Amino acid sequence: MAPTFLVTAHGRSGTKWLARELNRSRKWTVPHEGDGIFEGRENYGEVNSYLRHKAATIKVDKLAVIVRHPIGIARSAYFKKPDNWKRFLGNLQADLKALDKLLSMDDTIHIDFNEMTTSQGYTQALAGKLGVTDLQRQSIDMEPTNSSSVGELPLAYKQIVDYETKWYRDKWC
Repeated sequence: MAPTFLVTAHGRSGTKWLARELNRSRKWTVPHEGDGIFEGRENYGEVNSYLRHKAATIKVDKLAVIVRHPIGIARSAYFKKPDNWKRFLGNLQADLKALDKLLSMDDTIHIDFNEMTTSQGYTQALAGKLGVTDLQRQSIDMEPTNSSSVGELPLAYKQIVDYETKWYRDKWC
């Protein structure tokens, strides 16, 4: 079987940036939100937040989950697409439960969002865990792809997210 991996997360957790960096490899193909087909592909990985609800059923050699504090996700989602805020809140529990299930699996690689986005060494080590061994630390670009966190989340929204996600934060953040 050819090596494959899937990295998933909640949206607004650095998936586009991570895919861009991993795709710098000369040996691997790593799209952001590809087609979700891994079978028959060699040296193929995907960074795809949309697959978080079915990642447990996808056959890959390695599975990883990016963990970002829910307030950071909420702030980014609010400023990126404020019109989708109610949908975001309505889906938040189910999304975090899907990630919790994946993170609770024995071989899942837990990726710390803050470390991933601030430390070239951490990101290079992460790439190695996924099998992408030809990335050089100095070639990893630490600039965000589409940072949209331009302010603070309104207090009422922050309180809702804080209350709704306490169980997840206590377990994973």
